[in-house]
Amino acid sequence: RMAEGAAWERYLASLRNAGYFRGERDGSALHRMLTARATAAFSSDAAAPCGGRGGGSEAWLDGAAREAAAALASPSTLPSLSDLEAAAAAMPRDEDAWLRLSELGFEEAMRAHAAPPLEGGGGAGGGQPRRGR
Repeated sequence: RMAEGAAWERYLASLRNAGYFRGERDGSALHRMLTARATAAFSSDAAAPCGGRGGGSEAWLDGAAREAAAALASPSTLPSLSDLEAAAAAMPRDEDAWLRLSELGFEEAMRAHAAPPLEGGGGAGGGQPRRGR
């Protein structure tokens, strides 16, 4: 089940109110990871049989949000700040020099990084479809 609709919005609001996202900006790596975990928890709880937490009542949402927040509040479930900083430092820096290229310079840079044409292709797209993709 997709995480959407009014029940999902209430679930997210419960998580935010419980401090689940820890002030992370939308779209950050940690926010995306927390959202994915919340989506998985929401989806598995929503799919529970009628006798379980998903028994038609949405009262389980508050409990599930509290459980998720408590699980993620534990220092053992999230990477440490030093681990996150080390991972960020290890990531390659985005180069933005291409933004200052002229149109001709940009075209030359693109040609320099282009894949060679396929054999027997006779054009940019080649003559035969690629195999093994």
